[in-house]
Amino acid sequence: MLTVIACRLAFFSAIALFMSVPAASAVAADEKHGVIGSISQGAVSGITAIIVFLVVLGILSKLVWPKIQSGLDEREKKIRDEIESAEDARKQAKDA
Repeated sequence: MLTVIACRLAFFSAIALFMSVPAASAVAADEKHGVIGSISQGAVSGITAIIVFLVVLGILSKLVWPKIQSGLDEREKKIRDEIESAEDARKQAKDA
């Protein structure tokens, strides 16, 4: 459930980012457009991208990463237990 919310948030953040690019171009419509844009043309989209990235990073680190980490910890514990039981079985077979 939380991963779905995080994915939707990332999707809508990306849409907001792409929607801000034409708005920044419209504000700077009276400026001369060249191959290399001016700083004012890219400042709004750059700041927006940084803000969106930080918001998504914060949400994912609080909501999604703990679930991933707990799954990895459970998997590690299961693998360690299986290795330990295999070693015990090998010792029992060797002793018999």
